Amino acid sequence: MRITTLTLFPSLYEPFFSTSLIARAIQSGTVSLELQNIFEYTEAKKRIDNSTFGPSAGMLLRPEIIQKAIEEQEAAHGKAYKIFFSPKGRTLDQPLLRNLASTLREKKHMMLLPARYEGMDARVEEEYADCLLSIGNYVLMGGDIPAMVLMEGMLRLIPGVVGKEESIVEESYTGPFLDYPEYTAPVVWKGREVPAIIRSGNHAAIEKWRKDKAASESVEKHFGWVRSHVYTQEDKQLAGRQIPPHYVILMHDQVVFADGREGTTSVTSIDIHDIARSARTYGIKKYFIVTPLKDQQNIVATFLNFWRSDVAIDYNPQRHEALRGMSFQDTLEKALEQIEQG
Repeated sequence: MRITTLTLFPSLYEPFFSTSLIARAIQSGTVSLELQNIFEYTEAKKRIDNSTFGPSAGMLLRPEIIQKAIEEQEAAHGKAYKIFFSPKGRTLDQPLLRNLASTLREKKHMMLLPARYEGMDARVEEEYADCLLSIGNYVLMGGDIPAMVLMEGMLRLIPGVVGKEESIVEESYTGPFLDYPEYTAPVVWKGREVPAIIRSGNHAAIEKWRKDKAASESVEKHFGWVRSHVYTQEDKQLAGRQIPPHYVILMHDQVVFADGREGTTSVTSIDIHDIARSARTYGIKKYFIVTPLKDQQNIVATFLNFWRSDVAIDYNPQRHEALRGMSFQDTLEKALEQIEQG
């Protein structure tokens, strides 16, 4: 397997290629990492870049130079799967890293084309890019660091690069939950003690603690990831136990009308019945209606008194259950205070 990187600054990669597992993978022949200096493909005393068309700042790499570099490398080493780096690209994540590692094993030749200056001529990406990649929603001075990030994440998924396969299987972003926290000696450091349970020797208890802790921190810090990657019923239940209580407050006060005025609105039966049912369906702990108008409060109270009565339990038990988690207040502050009190 070969990864060819076309770059203006080969020296940036030298310490990267000579360090740790990357160096070991090269030395063992697991993968060949080659650098090609793009400056070698331009004529003497000719610029490698040119100004953009139109009233904008910055310089672009000349497309014919990138063409020459690509064609020469593919003639020597076979057709490559070509990756360009751009803020417009797909954001790199663990599933994409796994797909690209699989692509490298299949294609045998991958080419990375990190840009500099203002970037690449758009036609070059249109002509050659098999994958347009971004490593995050921010801008760097060039694509060389993203290229290294890609190699760092992708190569560790190639068999033989990482010593222990289980360290790859059981890690963050391989499933719905991030990795659990880990500790080593000393037991107490700066007043912080390693949890007793993971020093207990009880493997079943340790495993449960690790699962709960991983799920808790994942739900709290990376809920979007959890939401997109929970597939099994067991994981759904585990994640569900970590989700904190949620509340809904429907404001019929401080309402801004189309003409800019602020005022109050009337409570409707839909506000009471339909939203209460939806809140119950989605596990909302408490649903509040806020209105400062006494007559509106009386209307809500009349509804609630009936649907919480013994007659209502027999008449429509589902609606009785839905409205059990509903309340009303005359101000937002009082609703928030009730939430804080639990």
